[in-house]
Amino acid sequence: MNKRFVTQSFRKAQEAHARADNSSAEICCRDLLAMDALHSGAWNLLGKIAAISDPAAAVDYFGTAVELSPRNASFRHDLGKLLLESGEVVGAFRHATEAFSIEPTNPDYCFGLAMAIESMGDRGSALSLYEHGLSLTTPTSSLVAGLGGMLIRNQQYDEALSVLGRAIDLKPLSADACYLYAKCCNHLGLFHEALSSAKQAAEIINNEPLIFCELALSMIGLNDLGGALPWLERALILDANCSQALEIKAHLAQT
Repeated sequence: MNKRFVTQSFRKAQEAHARADNSSAEICCRDLLAMDALHSGAWNLLGKIAAISDPAAAVDYFGTAVELSPRNASFRHDLGKLLLESGEVVGAFRHATEAFSIEPTNPDYCFGLAMAIESMGDRGSALSLYEHGLSLTTPTSSLVAGLGGMLIRNQQYDEALSVLGRAIDLKPLSADACYLYAKCCNHLGLFHEALSSAKQAAEIINNEPLIFCELALSMIGLNDLGGALPWLERALILDANCSQALEIKAHLAQT
């Protein structure tokens, strides 16, 4: 085996992946694996590439990387994250737990395990772990908004509102933070605030149906049923199967 070729090929694959040239990255990985089929890094990188268009294949690639390097926390984290996105909660929890046990001071692995625990229904433990993860790093708007979203799902709306306000302070033009702030305001009956924040989110990202659903809910809360319909129509144009938009529309039809 030409170790120099293997090292150079993997470096080229990483560089290609970093510049979003996944075709070249995949070619480099496969050339490398033809020389060294036990290169766990190449299998993991193939998983990252495949995750975009072929999640099932990505799970296999990530799984191979984990089998070859079972103590690599990053590989465990990548596999757990994809399994969670695919709805395989038990497997996601197992790999997220392993990643966190290997590197308990890594905030990403802390967040990954928190999300897996939440998916298993233990939202209290998930919140505590997510907050611990925030203590391990410099909080960004995205990370703080993630905590806000978790608080909303746990129906802790007052706490969520405060956290999401902080996320917006960190990055005023964060669509996620503005959307979640609007969602929280709607739950609390703060419909004017919800409308304003949802409009801000829609100005940043105009192709997310859930944002338009919050706009519709704000209008309904303000007793402007006619004003809610155009937002629902926009949501359904973007996603004809948007469950939230369909539920709101069905509710309006009954009023």
